[in-house]
Amino acid sequence: MPKIEYLWQLTDPPAGIPGVHMTKRGTKKYQTLRYWDGARWFSVEISDKRGGIPTQWPVGATVPRMKWMCGRTFYARAIHAGQEKILWGIPQKVYEPKEVLKYLVHRGDMPANWKTAFQDEMRRDNW
Repeated sequence: MPKIEYLWQLTDPPAGIPGVHMTKRGTKKYQTLRYWDGARWFSVEISDKRGGIPTQWPVGATVPRMKWMCGRTFYARAIHAGQEKILWGIPQKVYEPKEVLKYLVHRGDMPANWKTAFQDEMRRDNW
C-alpha cells in the first residue's frame, strides 16, 4: 500500500484559496495540519478552549477531512510568530518496491518470471 510523502514548498500557497495543509516549520520533522486563509496561517484546533474562530473544513483542501472531523466545526487559531518559517506540503503517493514490480509486470515492461529471468545474465556479469 502506498504511503503519502510531501513535497515541501518554500512559498505560500496560492493567495485567495483557503485550505488545510500538512505543514512543518523549517527543517523540523514535526508535521501538523494548519489552515491557510489566503494570507496567513492558523493552527487547527478541535475545541475553542484556547480561543479561535469557528470554521468549516474548506472544499478542495489538499488534506481531506478525517472521518472524526465529519460534521464537526474546527477552530482556527491565529499564529502570530514564525509565519515565514512554515512550509506546506503537496501530498504524493510513494509506492513500495513490490508494488512497482507488480505495475511493471502489468504494463509488460517486466517479464512475469522476473525473479528468475535475469539470473544467468547476472551470473555472467559477476553481479
